[in-house]
Amino acid sequence: MLVHLSVVLLSQWNVIFQATIGYQLAERSRDKIASWTHALVQSTHSGLSNIGDQDAGIVVVQKDENDIVQIVFHDTTFRCRVEDVDWDILLWQSTEITACHATKTSPVPQFRLLRYPVDLPRQFYASWNGHSSLEQVRIASQVYGSNQTLLQLPTFQQLLGEQLVAPFFLFQIFCVVLWSLDEYWYYAIFTLFALLMFESTVAYNRLQSLQRLHRAGHKGDQRIWVQRGIAPTTAATDKTNLRLQWMYVPTKELVPGDMVSLSVAQDGTPTNVPADLLLVKGTAVCDEALLTGESVPQLKQALDVSKGNSSMRLDLQDNACKESILFGGTNLLVGSSSTEEALDEKGTITPDKGVKCIVLRTGFETAQGSLLRTMAHSSRSADGVHTWDTFVFILMLIICAIGAATWVLNEGWYDERRNRFRLVLHVVIIVTSVVPPELPMELSLAVTNSVAALIQRSQVHCTELFRIPWAGEVDVCCFDKTGTLTSDEMRLRGVRLFESNGNTTKDEETGLVHPDDTDLPWPVTRVMAACHSLALAGFQRGNKLPRVVGDPLEQAVLSHTGYRLVGNNVITHVDPTSSPIICKSMTILHRFSFSSKLKRMTVLVSEEGGEGAVWALSKGAPETIKQLLSPDAIPSNYDEVSFYHMSRGRRVLAMAYREAGTIHKLQALKNLGRDSVERRLLFAGFLVLDCPLKPDSKSVVAELQASGHKVVMITGDAILTAGEVARQVGIVPGESSRKEHLYRIRERKEKPTRSPDVLTAFECVALREKDGDFHPIILSKEKTRTFAEKTQAVLKDLVPLISVFARHAPHQKEAVVAAFNHGGYHTLMCGDGTNDVGALKRAHVGISIISAPEVEAKQRKAAKKMSKLKKSAKRNGTATRARPTNNAWEESLHQLQEAQEELDNVELGDASVAAPFTSRAVSIKCCKDVIQQGRCTLVTMLQIYKILGVNCLVNAMVLSKLFLHGVKQGDRQLTVLGLGVAALFFFVTRAEPLPTLSHTRPPVSVLSRQALLSIGLQFAVHIVAILLATETSLRLVDPYDPSLVPDGPFNPNVLNTCTFLLTCVSTINTFAVNYRGRPFMQDLRENRMLYRSLQLSYLILALSVWEVFPPLNDLLQLTALPNVTELLTLQEGGSNSVGVPLPWMPLIQTVGFPAFLSGLMVVDTVLAFQVESMVLRYVPD
Repeated sequence: MLVHLSVVLLSQWNVIFQATIGYQLAERSRDKIASWTHALVQSTHSGLSNIGDQDAGIVVVQKDENDIVQIVFHDTTFRCRVEDVDWDILLWQSTEITACHATKTSPVPQFRLLRYPVDLPRQFYASWNGHSSLEQVRIASQVYGSNQTLLQLPTFQQLLGEQLVAPFFLFQIFCVVLWSLDEYWYYAIFTLFALLMFESTVAYNRLQSLQRLHRAGHKGDQRIWVQRGIAPTTAATDKTNLRLQWMYVPTKELVPGDMVSLSVAQDGTPTNVPADLLLVKGTAVCDEALLTGESVPQLKQALDVSKGNSSMRLDLQDNACKESILFGGTNLLVGSSSTEEALDEKGTITPDKGVKCIVLRTGFETAQGSLLRTMAHSSRSADGVHTWDTFVFILMLIICAIGAATWVLNEGWYDERRNRFRLVLHVVIIVTSVVPPELPMELSLAVTNSVAALIQRSQVHCTELFRIPWAGEVDVCCFDKTGTLTSDEMRLRGVRLFESNGNTTKDEETGLVHPDDTDLPWPVTRVMAACHSLALAGFQRGNKLPRVVGDPLEQAVLSHTGYRLVGNNVITHVDPTSSPIICKSMTILHRFSFSSKLKRMTVLVSEEGGEGAVWALSKGAPETIKQLLSPDAIPSNYDEVSFYHMSRGRRVLAMAYREAGTIHKLQALKNLGRDSVERRLLFAGFLVLDCPLKPDSKSVVAELQASGHKVVMITGDAILTAGEVARQVGIVPGESSRKEHLYRIRERKEKPTRSPDVLTAFECVALREKDGDFHPIILSKEKTRTFAEKTQAVLKDLVPLISVFARHAPHQKEAVVAAFNHGGYHTLMCGDGTNDVGALKRAHVGISIISAPEVEAKQRKAAKKMSKLKKSAKRNGTATRARPTNNAWEESLHQLQEAQEELDNVELGDASVAAPFTSRAVSIKCCKDVIQQGRCTLVTMLQIYKILGVNCLVNAMVLSKLFLHGVKQGDRQLTVLGLGVAALFFFVTRAEPLPTLSHTRPPVSVLSRQALLSIGLQFAVHIVAILLATETSLRLVDPYDPSLVPDGPFNPNVLNTCTFLLTCVSTINTFAVNYRGRPFMQDLRENRMLYRSLQLSYLILALSVWEVFPPLNDLLQLTALPNVTELLTLQEGGSNSVGVPLPWMPLIQTVGFPAFLSGLMVVDTVLAFQVESMVLRYVPD
């Protein structure tokens, strides 16, 4: 029976063992595929890491009528390629792709991930019109399944059953059985009830999470227009006789390759994107907060298949391609096509006049499905038990317990009075007593309480709970600039114009021209009004004008031009009747979108009354646009002007234009590509903008630096702009001069005399040299790439020396964070948008904050107004503590409240999809809050380890001492002690972090020298006190007392009474001594519940020793302690023959045994505190 039980359990714990015992290995050849019934799936670091942390399983092999073999593991599909080319390749009718995959055939069948049409040449998508026949649709549906992301919900009983067969839980049940065999019924029942309640709570919470994910994946009854061939088979059609028809089908029936038309509902309600779609015609605006946490909607444009791009493959990781992807689960705010774009090949308009898209991925392979799959199958354990430190720590405790158990076994084995079964039972109990069954509960409680505290106090949501203790170890804090350290609200300072000869003698501050004060030249206004990616998205509440969505910078520029957006591609003047107006309206014909790699964007525009001329309008980084300008159009002081404004933290954009042709040649211009359009441009001037620092950015950075954290900025902004903002917030020094401490890194011209490393092969030189060439501040993306190409070791050694990383693309931000991680640092990354997602996920602690510039502006305006009102009231003689009560004050308060309500309503997706931590606040103060809570959690977990370690060692020695003399502890004694310990642990985990960060770092491991020495010395103090009490008690017990019968039932006597009281005081002392409050969290006196509970515990012990309340002693199964007369009688009668006389017996006879026992408790308490104080003071962590 035991063998059978072991086999069953090992099969549950180890998939390899289950496969070995329960299945026969099949032959891996093509002619034996029909005999395959099950498959063993294991993830590897290079292959299937995306399918979750549950990295192995046995699944059923599925076969269809064509003998195609596939398996589904964690909602991920794998197919076995029986033929040279499978249907997931043949469907796309690409000879190139088919031949490519056909060359990779192998005589041994190989399972592979199901292929989707996501990496084909762009020309393929331009010519694809959807599935040409019903047969193709049927095959695609059979290969890819339905477009659903419905998780298979287990029952509560199934989830609970999985947890009840976990090794640690079975060990806990084994301990309960042992206590039951020793007749500790109350204690066993209490422990079993606590364990079942804990596991049931975990299973219930797990089921609730899965149900939420299940509801999130339910698409309802949404339907969509799909263009499909109506011929029954592909053979019945050809390109000249292609019969396509628009059908209104449920979204769950979509298959990859479908051509769909997507539009917003007539009432303006956003439409949920049902799958990952490639936009091929039209323009769309999507809210991608679900994926990125960024509240600013994103403009999507049709895939660029112009000349030079048609042969390029689609790459979903490329930001340029992402601008044409509508990801599943996001919301479509605007979807529009021009009349020409809405027409299909036969000249028929799309039924809903929506944007035309190709379905790329469906089901769990979409962005939303992949997210749901990851969350559903991610690691379920966040209790901190399954760590290397825990196993080593428990192993050390077990070794100590084995020594005590061996002592008991040697002493009792040859005692004829002892029952050997009972003896072996007691030995096993001693060994198991050092593995605390409540360890998972207490560590899990510490983490879950921290999650609740972050939500309640800081409005920070976290789903990857294991990262909370990591936050306490953070030593490098990385920040994005725009939207994180500064507001997303851009303010136009002015336009820097140049004289016709390219020179100017103007002062740079007075040389800025603001559009509200001066009429700008028409070429400048044209670029400002038309070169953007803004779009309309419905109407705001209480506003008759449609809401403009897009980049806050572009919104700020457009608002000062006198023009407004009336359609996604149409700009008209605000007041067409005013005079003079050069152009009443402009139409954006095509956009070459902004690229972080190219650092520019260009649009093709036509003007009303412009006689069909098409203008190319560009804007971008000054150093990028300069390379595109006609040489004779570049002002001589171009670099000096841009340098001046960027060095003051301003955003500088260069504007340029040229006449590109006529509207009749528009398609030819598109086909030529942006490289041909963006050449020999004419310079229009510089746009100079700035965005204010968030109010508490500087103070938070200062506090992080004061607490020993290295603070760096990783941004895509210009070099000098990043350097100046870094100076303003205190990341780099230099208050007196903006050019101070600004350096670039370059390779040394002379060869180093010793072996080159990062400090000898490179040198720091001044940021700007005489030749006017502008170089990166500290490190630019070019140098990051250079170092990364040389060796990762160079980059990891270099990044600690850097404070600002400028002009970094999203993948380079991620590379910088990875380099810090590789160098042994614990990183925190804080960002607000799409460009930061990779770095947020790469960091140990990634925090995504809300980007809501309009709300920030409203808050800042209301706060500024309230500040003025306070100063005014103070000047007018109002009492300093009195608050103004006028209408202006009430209005400001109302505005603040309204802004906070808007902030609370900003959608964050599922609160953790962009990063493990998501904050509903716009301030970086959340970073400090997360670090504080992380330190508090880390210290609490270390306290739990130390408390359990000391208590378990003490319990093992107490049991050994009692079992040697055939004495037991009372059932009610253990139960009451267990209840008290559970309450104290709960109050320990409720401690709150301090409002300020300490420069002292918290300990990170229980295996440190300081922690292990503390545990050892505390154990020595407690065990000496307990041994003194037990040796004294043995002199006061008649050796022929029936309560000392070996292995007999429990009977209270002086020995077990004294032992229990000393065990209780040592247990209480471990909580009081090991509670480590300041400088990380509340002090013991500030944690009122714990402090009051400890006081109550000490009081109960004092009452028990002095027998003030006899019913309490009866409840605890305590016997009366001997008085002085009984001690004298025992000594004179010589009835006690146990051991030699004790030297402190005269003292006991003088003061009495209760006083002696009380004094021993006080000494134990004082020494424990002194030992811990000395260890913390003299032993480094």
